[in-house]
Amino acid sequence: EFAVAQGQQYKVGAIGWMGNTEFPSDKLQGMIHLKPGQPADTVQLGKDLAEVKTLYGSKGYVNASVKVEAQFDDRAGTAAIQIGIKEDYVYHMGDLEFRGLDNGLTARLREAWKIRQGEVYDATYLDQYLPEANKLLPASLDWEVVSHVTPNIREKTVDVDLQYSVKAPK
Repeated sequence: EFAVAQGQQYKVGAIGWMGNTEFPSDKLQGMIHLKPGQPADTVQLGKDLAEVKTLYGSKGYVNASVKVEAQFDDRAGTAAIQIGIKEDYVYHMGDLEFRGLDNGLTARLREAWKIRQGEVYDATYLDQYLPEANKLLPASLDWEVVSHVTPNIREKTVDVDLQYSVKAPK
């Protein structure tokens, strides 16, 4: 048995943003479920900030980072939250490789990929692409795909390597 001392429960005070230029603070604030006066739920804040990071990734900011600092006022029982965004650079689509497929199937899958080389890379696109690409694969086989997404820091590009293999006939 362990004794647990809960300590003081803090409520959200002000929430501020800094470092964000791609998205206005109002847009980012709208993604945060915590409101001033509500209990400071760090689990929910973590989920919300993961969505903020996903939003940045969708605009090519694959190395964007989010840092939270809180100022606690014990007397008032509040926590003022400051969220810092480091946007870093916009990354563009680099090389797209398909492995384990014949040339015809590779050509169809490459045609279905909508981000062309040099365009801003959308880090959310692969999750949209894979289910659609699976519809192009022979349905008589049980396919497995392993994706490798590699940011190239020097060139500010992202290379995507999709390795296909057949697990077994259906």
